[in-house]
Amino acid sequence: MPRPLLPRLLPASIPALHPLPEYIVQGERAAAYAAMKQALQVPWMGVVTMAYAHYPTFFRVLWQGLEPVVRSVAWVPSICEVSSASLRMAQ
Repeated sequence: MPRPLLPRLLPASIPALHPLPEYIVQGERAAAYAAMKQALQVPWMGVVTMAYAHYPTFFRVLWQGLEPVVRSVAWVPSICEVSSASLRMAQ
């Protein structure tokens, strides 16, 4: 196996995560949480997404980029296909 050009190293310290649970967000982030749950057809926010919400500018830009994709006509059938394939491979 070839050696990588840049060795993969762990950070000196593992960065802390600061997820923002749904019950404490307000304003723009609360509206984004509601829009995400509706668009993704899920009942709650995932912890990774809640951690992204700790950084409001990044979170806003992330949702601005993702929203048109997850609201597209192709999104739901594509995700269903990926989910089905994953379940088949897991068996």
